[in-house]
Amino acid sequence: MMNTDTKKRPKLPYKILCVDDEDSTLQALRHLFNYFGYQVIVARSGEEALSILESHLDLNVIISDERFKPDQMKGSQFLKQSRELCPDAVRILLTAFSDAAELEEAVNEAEIFRGVSKPWSNKALALIVKEGIMRQQEARKQQKRTETLTKRGQHFHQVSQELAKKSRKQEEQINQLLEDQRRVREIRGEYEKQRDTLIDLLEIYDRKMASHSRRVAKWCRIMAEVVPGLCKTKFQKVSFQMAGLLHDVGKIGLEKELLAISIESLSQKDLQERQRHAVLGQRILRKLDAFQDIRVVIRHHHEQYDGSGFPEGLAKGQIPPWSRWIALANDYDNLRNTELYGERFDRPNAREQLKSWKGQRYGSDSVDRFIDEVLIPHALEEEEEAWIEEVNFRGLKVGMTLARDLYTINDQLVLSAGKIITPGIRQKLEDEYEDQNNHLIDIFVDVREKN
Repeated sequence: MMNTDTKKRPKLPYKILCVDDEDSTLQALRHLFNYFGYQVIVARSGEEALSILESHLDLNVIISDERFKPDQMKGSQFLKQSRELCPDAVRILLTAFSDAAELEEAVNEAEIFRGVSKPWSNKALALIVKEGIMRQQEARKQQKRTETLTKRGQHFHQVSQELAKKSRKQEEQINQLLEDQRRVREIRGEYEKQRDTLIDLLEIYDRKMASHSRRVAKWCRIMAEVVPGLCKTKFQKVSFQMAGLLHDVGKIGLEKELLAISIESLSQKDLQERQRHAVLGQRILRKLDAFQDIRVVIRHHHEQYDGSGFPEGLAKGQIPPWSRWIALANDYDNLRNTELYGERFDRPNAREQLKSWKGQRYGSDSVDRFIDEVLIPHALEEEEEAWIEEVNFRGLKVGMTLARDLYTINDQLVLSAGKIITPGIRQKLEDEYEDQNNHLIDIFVDVREKN
């Protein structure tokens, strides 16, 4: 049975469990430690004390007599068991041992802080208890510091792991970026080689059509930069420009006479034959892996917003976005630089004609954005088209003047704008760059007549 002191005294935040089978001893211990302000709990046997410990795990000191009744456990045995419930409690054994060796054995087995012989000195016992509590508190502080350091160490370890993980992820992203850049260069190299071959065919078939394709590609390059969301990566920008350049490649499969007649003058049969060029363009690129992303774009660049286009009559959102924008650039260049619609339009009238096709050929928003974000801000570049022409490597002839800086596929400057191509320069370019992985790209020359 548990007894607690009820006398009002200044309290210390420490609890002492006193265990003895003699009431006089318990009374003396309670009186002593109440005097110093400790909270005292008493028990009359080791068994009773163990049951108390189950609900008082925050005990600071346990003081137990060694000898109890013959049918009860010894004090040293109780103190030994108490370690499982209150491992950091200060254990003190009261004993009448006269054999020092026997006392030492009990102290060691039960991890007892001190062994105190009866009769004890109150002052000495109080000092032992105070010393034990101080050691306990210091040990608890040390344990708390250790736990704090451990938690910090775990936190730092976790942070370190996260940083290492982020570092690995960043390294992977950098490696992926480098790989993407390598792939862009590699694929662009293939683009350029295959493009040159196809442009050569266009040049041989119809030089005017090849010039038209280059101008459409120029508008695609500008649109890729200024129209939000149209091209999200550098690779897509290259692909979109290539789609503009090759949008009419299917026309090399048509009779040239069909291309020389304005649309208004074509018979229904001839018009249908001419419209086949969109499907033919897709077929021509079918086996060229470098152009797999633009085949469908080329197939549908003559679809119209109201569904009246060809080859499939797609309407509104069914039309691939790139196809819709290429259609605008294609129609605008035909209005400005060909007689496809019976005459050549000046810049204002060409823009008005595009507006008149709102809701029919294109969505209203697309036309307005093409005019406001592409045509008007880049009017100067359009004027340059009158005297700047893009040529492939084989089209770069002696006597031509570079209109823009000339670079390799790896962005290395080769010649500056204004340089005249001499026989020596042409031969050097053939020796160093023709058919090489770092071949030349974007060759623009000045085609103005020199006085």
